[in-house]
Amino acid sequence: MINNITLVNFKDTCFDLSFLKDVITENDDLFPDPFSKHVDISLYVDKLFNFGEILVAVENDNIVGVACAYMNNMELKTFFLQMIFVDRFHQHKGIARLLLEKLFEISKEHGMHYGRLTVDRSNVNAQKLYEKMGFFDSKEIHENPNKKYMDVNLV
Repeated sequence: MINNITLVNFKDTCFDLSFLKDVITENDDLFPDPFSKHVDISLYVDKLFNFGEILVAVENDNIVGVACAYMNNMELKTFFLQMIFVDRFHQHKGIARLLLEKLFEISKEHGMHYGRLTVDRSNVNAQKLYEKMGFFDSKEIHENPNKKYMDVNLV
């Protein structure tokens, strides 16, 4: 816990799914390439809720950070981080690091040995965080020249 921040699986909270959708929509502009340009956020969150893991950082009954990942690639034993953000009022306080650490823990519990994410090449701050957490540039080239894959070993 950092300054009254609690990490919890979204499914274990009292929040309803529409509230999470609103939180993600309200923070969509934090991403260099907003999710809303590519997906219907409501459908996207439904899919994450049904097939992924959603962690939330909560302070005073408010969601201040979110991390979502799929952990169902049992063949490659690789989780895929779909989204991570901390609202603009809570950034640079270690919350994203805590969310990633918890995701790593949950990924291992699901039998994952590796992780992968996609990051905008222009998002230098995110890349620095990911590198501090053990991620490295993937050898696989992203189909979008403005993005790149980063991988992490969990074992």
